[in-house]
Amino acid sequence: MTETNQENRFYFNMGLLLLGLVVVGFGSATFVRGVSPFELPLLFHVHGVIFVLWYCLFIFQANLIGSHNHALHKKVGLLSLVVVPMMIVTAFLMTGMSYERGVSPIPEMGIKQFLALPMGDLVGITLFFTIAILNRNNPLTHKHAMLVMSIAIMDPALARLASVLGFIPMALLFHFILIGLVIFHDRKAHQKVHWVTWLGLAYLIWRPIFFMVIAAGDGWANLVDMIFAK
Repeated sequence: MTETNQENRFYFNMGLLLLGLVVVGFGSATFVRGVSPFELPLLFHVHGVIFVLWYCLFIFQANLIGSHNHALHKKVGLLSLVVVPMMIVTAFLMTGMSYERGVSPIPEMGIKQFLALPMGDLVGITLFFTIAILNRNNPLTHKHAMLVMSIAIMDPALARLASVLGFIPMALLFHFILIGLVIFHDRKAHQKVHWVTWLGLAYLIWRPIFFMVIAAGDGWANLVDMIFAK
């Protein structure tokens, strides 16, 4: 296997890993909590399908590059301009629904502080997808940004998996393991860590700091009210 094929195989395998974690995370949480999918609002299903579609698209695109089908890769890539905005819109609506319910999944924490997590995901999606689009003619940066974005939005699935395992902070550990795999790959394949990977690591460090410090204050609570209160 050539170095280029090994590089492409890495992104394909990472896509499979992420999709597997999404399925296991949400599936196991539903099973343990005894909640029937049919009891959930339609928005939950639409949101879930769109996010799963994203990971399927990522895997398919990585496979096209591995097959050297660059022309079809570019055409199929246009779908991301539809899927990602739909991800952002449904995630925002889901966040608003959580605000209206007023119940935090973390009992020791208010709903306004908790909403820093999904709103942080929106920041991650927007940041890394923008980098990917602006660098679509720079293959290495483009695929790094797409992969890091896919890792950045894993929080809901990883949190559910950690909850099933009985240790919520494990979600953060899972996140760092995933970005650690990218760091290891970068050093092995390119002898240095790509700047997008470093930015992804910085993002993962920023999220819990923001969540525990900034989001616990009145300023954040007022901002959440300003955005979601009707």
